[in-house]
Amino acid sequence: MHYKYTAKYTDYGLEYMPRIVALVKNPKTGTELPVFGLIDSGATETLLQREIGEELGIDIESGKRVEFQGIGGITFGYRHTVVLRLLGEKNEHEIECAFTPLPGIPALLGERGFFENYKITFEKYKNVFSVIGKKM
Repeated sequence: MHYKYTAKYTDYGLEYMPRIVALVKNPKTGTELPVFGLIDSGATETLLQREIGEELGIDIESGKRVEFQGIGGITFGYRHTVVLRLLGEKNEHEIECAFTPLPGIPALLGERGFFENYKITFEKYKNVFSVIGKKM
C-alpha cells in the first residue's frame, strides 16, 4: 500500500515523517489497539510505549530486560511477542518488540519485527512511501 508522509511539529518546525497506523494485539488475550508508529530504518528494534503494553494486558516486567542506547542516552525495555497488522490489511505477523518509555511517539517500527516482515520503499522526493507485507 502507498502512504503519504504525515506532518508533525517538532523543535525544528513542521516536518514530514513516514508514520503509519498498525494494530497491535496481545496474542494471549486477543486485546488489540491501534498505534500510530514511525517507520525508522535506523532503529534495530521495534519499540512500543510501555503504556500500550499495559493497556494490552501484558505484564511488562515479565519480559526479557534489554538495554537501548540512542541519542537520548541509555534506557531499558522489556521484550515480548505481539501480533502486528497494518490498518486495512488482512495479514498478521507475530513479532518481537520491546516496551519502553518512548517520548513523543507511541511506536517506533524498526528492523526487528517490522522490516523483517515488510518491504518499505521511501520516496521522500514524492512525499510518499510504500509498505508491502510478505506473503503468508
